[in-house]
Amino acid sequence: MKKITFHKTFLYFFVLFLPFTAISQNKQDTISTVRIVALEKQIKELQTINNHYEVEIEKQFKDLESKYSYLNLYLLIATIFVTSLGFVLSLILYSRQKSLDKDQTKWENNAKDIEQQAKNIINKIKTEQEQRGILFEFQDIPDPEDGLKKIEEIKQQYKDKIPNYINTWGKALIKFSNEDYAGAEQTFLQLLNNDIKRIDFKNLSNIYRCLSVCYSELNRPNMALVYAESAVTLRPDNSRAWNNKGIALDRLGQKKEALKCFDMSIEIFPNYANVWYNRGSVLVELGKKEKEILESLNKSIELNSTYALPLVLKGCILHSQEAKISKQCFMKIKSENVTKTDLKEIKRVFYKYQLQDKYIEIFG
Repeated sequence: MKKITFHKTFLYFFVLFLPFTAISQNKQDTISTVRIVALEKQIKELQTINNHYEVEIEKQFKDLESKYSYLNLYLLIATIFVTSLGFVLSLILYSRQKSLDKDQTKWENNAKDIEQQAKNIINKIKTEQEQRGILFEFQDIPDPEDGLKKIEEIKQQYKDKIPNYINTWGKALIKFSNEDYAGAEQTFLQLLNNDIKRIDFKNLSNIYRCLSVCYSELNRPNMALVYAESAVTLRPDNSRAWNNKGIALDRLGQKKEALKCFDMSIEIFPNYANVWYNRGSVLVELGKKEKEILESLNKSIELNSTYALPLVLKGCILHSQEAKISKQCFMKIKSENVTKTDLKEIKRVFYKYQLQDKYIEIFG
């Protein structure tokens, strides 16, 4: 067996493996080619996508440029509008300021005029107050005669400064005190027509009350009721006005309503003798118990022991039962203290109880 050298052995191996190496090389080349083709395809796809995005981006950019242009236009228009509006408002405010300046000047002048007028009015009021002195209030004066005395005091104090309406007031009270009810009515109405604005509501209430008395004595109970209601409306605490309203209602035949008015008058001022007599008189007309009637009459006599009306009515009621007490009542009557108005009422009571002889005996 021949000996094989190293070179030969290497050559054999090289010859044997050479085909395999060529085949392997060819396979690798084929794979590389495929990968290159795939990469080229991907690159083309990426270029296509890139081109698409470039187109879209360019399109969107153009849209944004268009919108930005419109926005700039809108901003320009808005700027022009705001600037114009500001200018117009400035003109309006300037014009308004000018107008306000004129109005302020006018108002200042008017304020000065008003201030001067106020000063004139205050001076006029002061002068009038000085002229008329103290404006007396009838609610604090029990009788018209006292009101007349107050007017005379004012006349003495202020002399020639007395305004005409105080004199008219005084004339009305003089006629009222003298029982000249027709004359008093006319003078009171004259006072109301000419100077009602100068009379405060308290005094006005009492003037209405006096007119109610006038109309009652002139046998005009409807008018008496109207003025009495006006008096109590102005002054619900006017006790005498409630009494006058009761008298008017009594003469109109509304006895129960009259009694309510007398009770109201007593509730306000319980120390008025006349209203207690009127209450007793209407209780007689309503047929109330003698005890209740005498309580009212006794209260009237207690307040004014020389008041003839309650003495007459009490004497007539007790004439047949308590002759002694009745006689005592009649003996207390002083004819010189009886007014013409009360005398008519006294005569009516005596004739109602058929005691005409007693009336003639006392009054002649």
